[in-house]
Amino acid sequence: MKKNLSVKAVRSVAAARVAAMRLGFFALLASLATPFARAAANTTLSSLETPLQALQASLSGPVALAIGVIAIAITGGMLIFGGEISDFGKRMAYVVLVLGILLTANTIVTSLFTSATAVIF
Repeated sequence: MKKNLSVKAVRSVAAARVAAMRLGFFALLASLATPFARAAANTTLSSLETPLQALQASLSGPVALAIGVIAIAITGGMLIFGGEISDFGKRMAYVVLVLGILLTANTIVTSLFTSATAVIF
């Protein structure tokens, strides 16, 4: 014996089936896309890691420290004993001075605050 369903009940059952089918379809798409996303993420990270590590090593090494100290000395002397320097020249000297300080700051801070001094604090 068949049940007589109202129009509302038929529509709600059909809507539930459509929602379940859509959910299943999106779950299938997500499960298929996951390996591709992982592969893309791994190649992107590995292709960027090497140049960034090389840049970090070059900005924190002894060459960067020497360049920074030389830049600080030259621009400091230029600002003190430079005499008549145009406004643009002064601003460029300030830029070089700040860049020199930034280059030396990393090396100085890491040498002052090593793991042994961190234990004391």
